[in-house]
Amino acid sequence: MALAVGILWLAQVGVALALAAWLLWLRGRVGLYSAVLIVAGSLLCFGFYSAVVGLAENTWTRSSPGFLIAVAVGTLGEGIFVTGLLGLRRAHA
Repeated sequence: MALAVGILWLAQVGVALALAAWLLWLRGRVGLYSAVLIVAGSLLCFGFYSAVVGLAENTWTRSSPGFLIAVAVGTLGEGIFVTGLLGLRRAHA
């Protein structure tokens, strides 16, 4: 289970890096802020994956502090990731 979750997370980070590279190629230094947000958000999404593994291995319950912190970090990561993706929609300046 943990290996599959790790592979999924690495795939998400790989897609984020590809999006960031495309954004930097497309917009140059103007897109740097959004590119950093995309990559940072995908890295923080690891909180969701660690929460899934913790629940699957019965290490955490839904009320344990580690689970709640992991979900909070994952939620923060999703918000940062989406904010970076919104930079893809911005018109060229």
